[in-house]
Amino acid sequence: MPEQKVVLLNAGNMASFPVYPYAFIQVPAVARRANIEVVCQDLLGIPAGEWSGTIENLQAAARTGHVADHLAQHRLDGSC
Repeated sequence: MPEQKVVLLNAGNMASFPVYPYAFIQVPAVARRANIEVVCQDLLGIPAGEWSGTIENLQAAARTGHVADHLAQHRLDGSC
């Protein structure tokens, strides 16, 4: 059983051009080696006014105070 849990949030998506956050694959894989469980949540589709409650619920469910966020800037033409 993991010693620690972290909630990883993605808040960098635009509804008009959603991009899968590869950090959701990379970070949990590396964290597992350190016996850390990562709970991932994309905030796309969740109204900004509900983010705080969503994050609090995720923290309570994961029983952790650790939260990380993934912010990425994407060009509207789809290139990096």
